[in-house]
Amino acid sequence: MHQGRSLTYRFAAAAPLWAGALADATPLPAGRTRRLASGTLKHFAERGAPDERGLLTLGWYRPFLPVTQRYSGPASPYWASKAFLGLLLPEDHPVWTAPEEPAPVDVQDVTMALPAPGWLLHSTAADGIVRLVNHGSDRLPPPPATDVDSPHYARLAYSSATAPQTPGPDNQLARIAAEGTPSRRGRIRPLGAAGRRAASRYGDGIETVSVVHGPWEVRVHRIDSDLQADTVVREGVGPSPTTPRGPRSVPGRAGRWPAGPTD
Repeated sequence: MHQGRSLTYRFAAAAPLWAGALADATPLPAGRTRRLASGTLKHFAERGAPDERGLLTLGWYRPFLPVTQRYSGPASPYWASKAFLGLLLPEDHPVWTAPEEPAPVDVQDVTMALPAPGWLLHSTAADGIVRLVNHGSDRLPPPPATDVDSPHYARLAYSSATAPQTPGPDNQLARIAAEGTPSRRGRIRPLGAAGRRAASRYGDGIETVSVVHGPWEVRVHRIDSDLQADTVVREGVGPSPTTPRGPRSVPGRAGRWPAGPTD
């Protein structure tokens, strides 16, 4: 999922799976742990990481500097090595010997609300895509501190087959200033996530409710009534992939896909 901090660590996201197996503190069957961890590695290996020199670059699949953060450096991608924690397990451990089990996304459509981060996850087995509807994550420090929100944290939605535009106004509702500048989402105030529904308030008096079903998300926005009659409001959506593939490494922009999607 192209969301959150330290994205250039890539398949290090598999580390908690192995840590659970190492500590014998995981709810996952051994065969499912291997499926999820190996699938994470395979996802990147099939899309250009490591590169033709066998190196990990600052990027996602290939070099892509918009995923970096202030602390990123040439060695940062090698935090991905945490994905190999599983090699500490002996060769006769069940994680290696048990039959591999399918992941939930392999066999059925799943919807899951996560109230703490304000997320609503929905995945579809037909295309293997997981989608994240975001009504809680903005990365901003607590008030009164201020900062600029990030496309890697604060968009309304993400998926395992797309990337946010960097920069860009995708996947947000924005008021357009007279000079044409869109407003930012800014601090997000979660209003709850349960079942197939999640909601939040953000920006200058905007409330959004998302309801999901299968691959679909329906959004309803309520905007405070103090808008001027000539105020322009723009709804932005994310790229729509035809297959779950990787973004092109275009300087300053992501979200367009080799298979020819539509925005």
